[in-house]
Amino acid sequence: MIAETQPENSPPHLLEKWIDELPYQLLLLERVHLPEDFPFDYGPGSLEALEARLLEGDDYVQGSAKQAELVESATAYLGEVLLGVAGGEWGWHARPVNGLPGQPRCLSGP
Repeated sequence: MIAETQPENSPPHLLEKWIDELPYQLLLLERVHLPEDFPFDYGPGSLEALEARLLEGDDYVQGSAKQAELVESATAYLGEVLLGVAGGEWGWHARPVNGLPGQPRCLSGP
């Protein structure tokens, strides 16, 4: 029996790719984009410090690749915090956004 594969831009494939890259995104956020004293504990209290970092913008030029990298990594962290607090799982919103074939989203638990 031959295993079925999803097309490259299908929501299940994109979700699987996002989840596979989560550890890298979180490590990138922790080691590159955040200061050493950031409370990287996946707790709700750390979100205030994350917001402050996102709003700084001084060394992240609007629209730059470095800013996009920070936003994607911050999205991963925020989602993990939300899922840790409220439960649920990652899903994929298939509506195209800024030329991308959808985006990750947090789905609430039962």
